[in-house]
Amino acid sequence: MAPRPPLSRNESAELLFSEAIELPPRARREFVLDRCSSDPSLAESVFRLLDGFDRLGTFLETSPAPFATAARLEPGSLLCDRFRITAHIADGGMGEVYRASDQLLEEEVALKLVRSVWRSEPEMVERFRQEIRLARKVSHPNVCRVFDVFTHTAGPSGPLLFFTMELLAGETLAERLKQRGALPSPEVLAIAAQLASGLEAAHNASIIHGDLKPANIHLIPDAAGRQRVVITDFGLATAFGHLAEPTLRDASIGGTPEYMAPEQFGGAPLTPAVDVYALGIVLFEMLAGHRPWPTESLIRTAVRRLTEPPPRLGDARPDLARPWDDLLARTLARTPSDRIRSASAFLHALNSSLAAPLRPRVFSRRKLVLGTASAGILSSFALWLRYKDKSPPVPRAPQAMLTPITDAPDARKAKVLDLFLAGQLDNSAILRLLPPERVSSVRQRMGLSGAPGDRAEARQVAMRAGAALLLGGRCLTTFTGRPILEVEVELMGASPQAPAGIWKESFPLDATPSAIARQAALWVRNSVLRESREDLAVPRPTPEELTTPSWNALTEYMAAQDAWSAARSGRNPVIDRSPLAAAQAHLEAALAADPEFALAAGRLADLLLAGGHRDDAMAAYLRAAELFSRKNLSDRESYRMRGLFALDTGNNDAADRTFYRYALEFPYDALPLYYRAAALSRLGRRPQALESYDRALAIEPASYAYLIGRGICLLALNRLPEAQRGNEAGSRILNRDWTDQLSSALAFARQDAAALRAALARMSAGSEEFQSKAFTLQACFHAERGDLQSARAALQHGLDFDRRTGRPQDDSLGKTRKLAELSLSEGDAREARRLCLQALAEQPGQQLRMELGAVLARAGDPDAAQACLNPLPDSPLAARWPECGKWPVFLYRSHCLQAEILSARGSHAAALELVRNLRDPWDWTWPANAVRIAVRAGALELARRWVAALAAAPAYYWLHADHNEIAFVRQAREFLDRDRGKTGLSAPSLPRWD
Repeated sequence: MAPRPPLSRNESAELLFSEAIELPPRARREFVLDRCSSDPSLAESVFRLLDGFDRLGTFLETSPAPFATAARLEPGSLLCDRFRITAHIADGGMGEVYRASDQLLEEEVALKLVRSVWRSEPEMVERFRQEIRLARKVSHPNVCRVFDVFTHTAGPSGPLLFFTMELLAGETLAERLKQRGALPSPEVLAIAAQLASGLEAAHNASIIHGDLKPANIHLIPDAAGRQRVVITDFGLATAFGHLAEPTLRDASIGGTPEYMAPEQFGGAPLTPAVDVYALGIVLFEMLAGHRPWPTESLIRTAVRRLTEPPPRLGDARPDLARPWDDLLARTLARTPSDRIRSASAFLHALNSSLAAPLRPRVFSRRKLVLGTASAGILSSFALWLRYKDKSPPVPRAPQAMLTPITDAPDARKAKVLDLFLAGQLDNSAILRLLPPERVSSVRQRMGLSGAPGDRAEARQVAMRAGAALLLGGRCLTTFTGRPILEVEVELMGASPQAPAGIWKESFPLDATPSAIARQAALWVRNSVLRESREDLAVPRPTPEELTTPSWNALTEYMAAQDAWSAARSGRNPVIDRSPLAAAQAHLEAALAADPEFALAAGRLADLLLAGGHRDDAMAAYLRAAELFSRKNLSDRESYRMRGLFALDTGNNDAADRTFYRYALEFPYDALPLYYRAAALSRLGRRPQALESYDRALAIEPASYAYLIGRGICLLALNRLPEAQRGNEAGSRILNRDWTDQLSSALAFARQDAAALRAALARMSAGSEEFQSKAFTLQACFHAERGDLQSARAALQHGLDFDRRTGRPQDDSLGKTRKLAELSLSEGDAREARRLCLQALAEQPGQQLRMELGAVLARAGDPDAAQACLNPLPDSPLAARWPECGKWPVFLYRSHCLQAEILSARGSHAAALELVRNLRDPWDWTWPANAVRIAVRAGALELARRWVAALAAAPAYYWLHADHNEIAFVRQAREFLDRDRGKTGLSAPSLPRWD
């Protein structure tokens, strides 16, 4: 492999930062000083990034997403007996904006309402109030007037906080730039002068706006045809000078990264110079039609601002006069002391250097003569170039469907090219490739089977899957006999038969697959996506780094992919597990050929988990996570694998951090937002989880998984009507499986037995996995009704189904555990013990072993239960149990089992101490065992608290009834009945099915 060129300064800072941030805070300074001993200024840049990183994290976690809340005010609503809502205008950063009629003053106003998701967040409410306080201090024609703040006490979901302000017509500067691109310099000059005047008024009132950008700038036409420029949204404003006081901004920083000054990334005290810097970026964008820097991850943006000088406007607009460049150089200086420090100073510079009519750069007479002589020759060529370069616009951050390369003489090389090309296209921060699983799902819904068809069929699939681009390639031979790969990209049009645009390029096939893939991906990113030079220059992993340099290992990996696809596509019967076994064998061979093949280890973990071999999967995940970390990759797959490993082991804090970094690196990818929402929900941060789900849906509105995840989060918040609406939206995409399970949970909370039975009946006709689950949920429902005989019959039918269809061991043995719990309910401890020992003889995974052990302890055999605390000697986890046993998911089960053992031996107080503060890291189970132990230990108040948590969200826990003890709601209600008069709760607060 050829040696890499030396790292640039910003690449060095970014690399050092990414390494240092993983170290404990005390070790970071020594690490940076050691690596930067010969370059103190580089060390200073890294230190500034490290100092500001925590502040950045706080800001990004609370920054709003572009979505509309479900509880939108309807036209005609009357707030405070004064403001009549007439229309919804937009969704702002902190809240929704409406047009309203002020009935008292008989005039139209804009009404800004704080989002319901923020009303329970004191910091967000304080930021909202801060916007009002500070904006009211500024009175100027170029600043939006804010009138007053109100609280409406009888809102649809509680009190509503809102303020009224000037109603603005016209358009935002962002809308104008999107429609027209670069603006004429006289128009830019007029807008810039008014912006500077508005900012000057704010600065004179000791207010820093802090978030100036085109979306916060309104262009209002007046009756005389003139234009008034108005600055809005002071939600991130802060005071300075004599008005400065402790506010939210002392602990965190905020703004829109694309318009933030370098000092904002470092968390330094803010001055009016940050507004001047943002004004400079807006000015550059108006003149050039694009921002001076590309859209990048937050970390890379910060590094670039701290280490690179601002780009020259003359490079983008050589036709403009030189004073523009001079002004922007002073406006965008990295150091505030070198920058124009105030809006008034900017306005003076604007008037002194640019107010006079601007003249274009002068060309010499000689150049004019030469140009005239050659005009005739060049005119037709220029006309051809004009239309040659006229390509249709590609949507921002498009989704793309990648089809397999066709007509290849060497099928194995074509498959490797497919793999490499997908990996290199994934290097783009703005392109999103459709996952193969989604493409397969769409094909199945369309009734397509077998290998992918022709281009016309691919267009149909791409349109159904929501892809904006269709990418593919075919192998050809030129008239000289040279083999080439022709890559074709289509922009989807209004119908599959009429693409809106087509790009084609050819690449010689006599190069290595790695070189071909890199060249083809670079062409797509440059010629189709029009990524900037800076974006394309960002160093990304090579195909060999993402996969393996071993051809044998690659061959085995591709064979595994074929077997895995066969197992999922229906070409083999579902009950035939041989494709899974074949894929596993190929992946193990790939790892034998290259033990550092991280992608193969990750795929092996996915495959083992799909096959129900949880312990083997966890061992493979552990190996993959270690390999990805050792390679220090920052691509999508390595982030995904490390994050999923953290989620599956219950390390939700680590999962949150990993998917947070993933989302920063790939800001247009919805997947990290979806996974991070799961981690946040498990951490109990459900309002933030809901926010993350909404951000994911803003990127991919038609994602079934995201809609279902959001619905589950709403169940946990007991917001049942919203969950119902979300489930209905999901059902329009896939009307089975999770849709039916959510319907059953909603029916359970409403105590609607008919709807619950109907939902479970639909589950019984769904996919094989949900058919198996339906038997368990039916048994749970029968047990809640007290019909233990029917519950036992349902579990027995489910066991027969699992054995007949070859379902994973966890499914059948989980039903056996439920049967043992039923036996305990009937007072037959002997039968419960027999069932548990029978299940343990089948050597289940460690989590299920501990769950069975807990039932054994309850059945009066604590000695046999004790043996379940450790894995069997031949378990894949046994060799590393001292490490794996500390994973939160195993610690939770271990503590539950130890508590049951102590309780069985009469040590109820010691057992209570083990479960007092225990929480399921997967957040699925309601602690029925803890309630039992608390009652035995006499800690009734603690038991009441847990029962109250169940009463607050019964639908959420019923959704996971197959993971909870059977009849757990009935047990909680019986506790309330026994404890009537002491709890503050009553039995009717829980669903009753007697």
